[in-house]
Amino acid sequence: MIIPSFSHRFIAIATVSVVVLLPCLAVSQALKTPDSTRTVLPDSLSVTRSDSALAADSLRIRFIPAIGSMRQQIDSSGAFHSSQLLWTDDRWFGNLAWRLPGFFLRDLGESGKPGELNAWGEDWRGIAILMDGRPMNDPITGTYNLYDIPMEFVEQLEEFSGVSSLGQSWNAPGSTLNFVTRQYNTLHPITKIRYVQSPNNDLMTDGLFSQNLLRGLNFMFGFQRRVSDGRFNGSRTTSTAPVTQGAIVDDWNVRTRLRFNFSDRLNVALTDFYTKDINGMNGGVDYARSSNVFDDIAAFVINPNALETVSRRDVSLLAIGKFTDDSTMITQANAYYTHLERSFSNPGSQFNLLDISDSHYAEVRGARVQQSFHAGYLSATGGIQYEHSQYSSSGLHDSTQLASSVNNGKRTISSVFLTTSLRPAEITRLDVDIRYDNGYAQPAASYGAGVTLFPASPLELFADYGRSYRFPTFQETSWADSSILRPAPIREEQHTLMRAGVRFTIADLAQLSLTGFDRRVNDAIVFQPATTDFGSSAVRILNVPHVQTRGLAGSLNLSYSHFTLLGTLLYTHYTEADTAKLLSPDLILSGELSYRNKFFRDALDAKFGLRTHFMNGQRGMTFVPRTTMYVENTLINIGRWTRLDLFAVLKIGDAYITLSYENLLSANYLITPIYPMPDRIFRFGVNWAFFD
Repeated sequence: MIIPSFSHRFIAIATVSVVVLLPCLAVSQALKTPDSTRTVLPDSLSVTRSDSALAADSLRIRFIPAIGSMRQQIDSSGAFHSSQLLWTDDRWFGNLAWRLPGFFLRDLGESGKPGELNAWGEDWRGIAILMDGRPMNDPITGTYNLYDIPMEFVEQLEEFSGVSSLGQSWNAPGSTLNFVTRQYNTLHPITKIRYVQSPNNDLMTDGLFSQNLLRGLNFMFGFQRRVSDGRFNGSRTTSTAPVTQGAIVDDWNVRTRLRFNFSDRLNVALTDFYTKDINGMNGGVDYARSSNVFDDIAAFVINPNALETVSRRDVSLLAIGKFTDDSTMITQANAYYTHLERSFSNPGSQFNLLDISDSHYAEVRGARVQQSFHAGYLSATGGIQYEHSQYSSSGLHDSTQLASSVNNGKRTISSVFLTTSLRPAEITRLDVDIRYDNGYAQPAASYGAGVTLFPASPLELFADYGRSYRFPTFQETSWADSSILRPAPIREEQHTLMRAGVRFTIADLAQLSLTGFDRRVNDAIVFQPATTDFGSSAVRILNVPHVQTRGLAGSLNLSYSHFTLLGTLLYTHYTEADTAKLLSPDLILSGELSYRNKFFRDALDAKFGLRTHFMNGQRGMTFVPRTTMYVENTLINIGRWTRLDLFAVLKIGDAYITLSYENLLSANYLITPIYPMPDRIFRFGVNWAFFD
């Protein structure tokens, strides 16, 4: 039986961490030699304020930056830093997927819905989502809904792909995304509010308050609420069953943090991150009953009453320390706990005779410690990680079952990892990553190596090779559900990834990259459509002996005067057991052209942009709301499409106003069958900070 509280083992881990850190704190206080690299840090929001007095506050000397960063640095000039994202009209991190080379988001076209992220030929089950270095993937399905991470909570996004992903997390052969949250050290109170409004009463409100309570002790509180009436209103008035959900969204996030900067040698942060999602899971548009699937009024959805409720609490105790005079010797420790509950219900109706309900419960406890060091031409980060997870499902019932079923599972994983980078000469860099995971039927060792050549100043040539594992999720191995079929026990996947490419960089003027990749997966775990003995639809989970994805990913960033041009390219060719399949578009092109300047004697700082997306035809993957799975589509073909957007960001004082005119040409298109993407819509938003 799972107990909804911290286990004795988790408490023991936290106690040992404190026992280890306190002596280190005493030693650090005894060290008298000053660190020449330490500086007085400005407030993390001071980039939006002209008051220079804050930046000179001597109390900030205790603040150690980059807590939670896997790279041990905060890059305010990076494309995915919060100061740069203020100049976009993005509402959630799924909007950023096109900016990452090799990535593709399978969107459902409605706010709050769990879109499937893909990276370098691997879907979201093989992409690790971290927050300050702690895992956020659902312990049952291995997935994560990017809508659940508020953009206002994040300072920068760190992306690790290929070999570099191995050392960051287990079960991450595709990529690792680490969301480094914003840490505050504010002598005076800071209040921040963000509001975004879209059609269908789609509203998002985010509020934040931060202030130092004592010297070195900061308190932060934030919340976000997203609501939407959903689309396809015709389904509410013509169905014989009373419709209460449709595609409504009512999502809450409440985040609190206490950060105590003991000294300039040790900082500790305790974070509570609570999320509750109430989401109408309509199953998409019913193609057979809808005369026009792109008409929000006339279209009928498949399950007008289906509803998913997910609540989870993520608690993290994070510490960062510099216990020697070498500022590059950074220690980070993270103890974390996750409690998750999910329920799904779909009352029967005239068009859906099944009466479905089920619930799941999961709990995760873990700890991670890593140490970074540099010695001459060598830099390395090594560490250990421990994680125990368990889940249970109860109350599972549908009309094809005579009784409810209950299922339980447990898993404990211990890991050791090491990432190294060696620069033996000016024109060469070698990278080696090793990871050892123990806790499955047999221990697994993942490893990879890469080489980068610098033959000329603006040019880089690189190649890497890695072998890694993706272990099956609880859902894949033991989810008890009449809609899931398993012809045989599920085995882990073995991934081999080879990449090679070129980068061309000229300061802030031009950055160009082009990467070819080849991913081969043995015993790949795939989801295929099936039918039960009762005639209802089901999902077959099985291992396919061999799957291969070959592709080409590119990115372009050009800046001249006040203009900026961004572009990404992704081409993929997928074969499953030597059979080519178009499960995703083989060609995806995205671009953005923007102009930024100051007007009215610098009173207005404005950015205007034009964005376009193109996707080639595909068969696609169908979303199954009951199980949060994406299954091979066999219903329709999805044609190619092009979309055009206009946007503007206006900065007036401390307020950023965003205006978006999406799908300007009213293109009718799909990314996921059959979830029609929105028609032409206008969106308005404001992001405002107050410093008194």
